[in-house]
Amino acid sequence: MLGKLIRYHDRICTLNTRFTHDDFTDIPIEDTPMGTVFYCDPPYLITMADYNRQWNEERETMLLSVLDHINDSGRRFALSNCITTNGRRNTILNEWLMGNDYHVRHLTMDYGNANYQRHVKSHDDTDEILVMNY
Repeated sequence: MLGKLIRYHDRICTLNTRFTHDDFTDIPIEDTPMGTVFYCDPPYLITMADYNRQWNEERETMLLSVLDHINDSGRRFALSNCITTNGRRNTILNEWLMGNDYHVRHLTMDYGNANYQRHVKSHDDTDEILVMNY
């Protein structure tokens, strides 16, 4: 694991890369170079982790609108999110995807070792995705 982290760090240092942890509503999209890729990994609206408590339907809808704006500007984005888990469905995300022609990759993830998941007996219905406009 440490070796992978070191290789990742070394690779990132060779690229023209900028990481931020800004609120998505504060990013000046038009001031970024056209080759910019925006990667968003918001709290998942339908999961139960403590850090998701500040995330709500309004913020989810706002983020999806910002991603549409990024797309309309000719820039690229990738979004990590979750459509279904533990019997819940993110209808906001699902409807947004149905109304757009973005690429969706369904991810196979194993969170068996994560402490916050230990009370969950099955992850069979979890559909974690990566959405891209490229």
